[in-house]
Amino acid sequence: MYRDRLRPCPGCASPLQGVAVALTSRESSWAYVCEACGGTFLEYFAGEPVMIARAIARAGGRPDRPARPRRPAPCPDCERELVIRPYLDDGPLLWRCPACLALFATAAQLRQLAEYEQLEAPPPWQMLLDWFLPG
Repeated sequence: MYRDRLRPCPGCASPLQGVAVALTSRESSWAYVCEACGGTFLEYFAGEPVMIARAIARAGGRPDRPARPRRPAPCPDCERELVIRPYLDDGPLLWRCPACLALFATAAQLRQLAEYEQLEAPPPWQMLLDWFLPG
């Protein structure tokens, strides 16, 4: 099974441990957690990252270790260089793989992700109304 393979943590190169994460009473997901640095690696198809981060926080979170990566090692899945990007353009900064879209978050970044509330854009008709009737 592909989840059984050893993956190095992008933050510290220690082995990542696969962990089942309960999202709801009927739904679960999979995350890879580093016990050495507290980083978490999420595959793109694992599910919505905010929901997974909140489930990890409800389960007790991850300890925040002093070692934080300046620039993580390559993606454990496809070995491409991770780039730092804001989650959904206005969220916390996370390390993301441009090829397979997996993400890596330190323990502090994972907490920020769990607290993230996406700003909702106004409906298109409201933007038109505001444009025609300012103020």
